[in-house]
Amino acid sequence: MFLFGMFILALLTFIQKMK
Repeated sequence: MFLFGMFILALLTFIQKMK
């Protein structure tokens, strides 16, 4: 569960970088 949360956090950060 913790790793899943880390994945989501990294994904959101990546999306913000793309914008």
